[in-house]
Order: sequence, then C-alpha cells, then structure tokens
Amino acid sequence: MPGEEIDRSLLWKKAREDKQGNILDPKVAEKAKLITSVFLSTVVRRETPWRFLIIAFKKI
Repeated sequence: MPGEEIDRSLLWKKAREDKQGNILDPKVAEKAKLITSVFLSTVVRRETPWRFLIIAFKKI
C-alpha cells in the first residue's frame, strides 16, 4: 500500500525463503525463527521497528 512502511525484518526473512517458503540453511532458519518470535512479541507490546531489531540482534 502506498505510504505504508514495510517491516525490514520481514523482508529479510522473505528474501531468504525459496518458492515454497522454506529456508534451506539451518542457521539462517534459526535466526529467522528468532526474528519472527521477537517480532510477534513486539507487535503485542507496540514496539517501534527499530526497537524490535535491537531486541532481535541482542539475542543472536
């Protein structure tokens, strides 16, 4: 949608998926799983996207 910001973490995860939605590299899949879990928890708490990335990468 025009004017709507797309979350970069979701784009990062989507870029690493194959056509079926699978991430082939197990290490990347683990990081994507972590990012998804942190993203979902920040949506509940209404964190900003930048704050979400800081939280995600501190856990890596």
